[in-house]
Amino acid sequence: LDRGNNTGSATRQVMTNVTVVHWRGEAFKSIDGNTNGSIDIQHCLFGDICATALNIYPRWNIRNNVFSNCWQVTEYYQKYYRGAAYFCNNLITNDSSLSKSGYFGNAISINGGIASASPLIIQSNTIYSGAYGYNVFIATPAANVSFLNNVIYGAGYNVIFNIGAPGAQGTDCNTNIVIASNSVYDTNKITGFVEFGGSGLTAVNGLTITNNYIHSDVQVQNGILNYGVNYANVVF
Repeated sequence: LDRGNNTGSATRQVMTNVTVVHWRGEAFKSIDGNTNGSIDIQHCLFGDICATALNIYPRWNIRNNVFSNCWQVTEYYQKYYRGAAYFCNNLITNDSSLSKSGYFGNAISINGGIASASPLIIQSNTIYSGAYGYNVFIATPAANVSFLNNVIYGAGYNVIFNIGAPGAQGTDCNTNIVIASNSVYDTNKITGFVEFGGSGLTAVNGLTITNNYIHSDVQVQNGILNYGVNYANVVF
């Protein structure tokens, strides 16, 4: 709901069995900077979105949805929500015939992270990237985020987790990131499983990488790549 001003923020939004397709712009977008409640999106379909499907600030409870042929699924600015947020059990799928066309970008982007941000759990999602040479998950910066039990099918030369990607927005660096029990498959090569360690907002303070699986058929150019700049409390 765009009223053209900064009033009337919805504090509780529920969307179930909604179909959003052929959108030439960001499908759901926040237009205020308020700590504006929560949004529950379940059993919905987002298809053929030429920008982000979700660029929204409220606390997320986003589960059991399908995102098909979206240029980017999420851009989540962490500063404004309060309480644990969830992006779980979703399917992200893209047309592999378009993988080198530039039609798709990074799948999930988290930014605006502040050290006091409430936890964000990204868990048990299945992702068919479709974006040759792009990142799958980016944190730029993110805080208190756990990437758990996701299954990723790469499109070739992907970086699966880029912790400190270009385009940072926020005030604090990447803080308290957990990457655990994820599985990666690709018929080609991945450029990197985890890349981290920039400067300023892209630096890292607290990163745990544990119990992840890369299928034996996947060629791995870099397992864990550190840029050798600013990082602390990294465990793998």
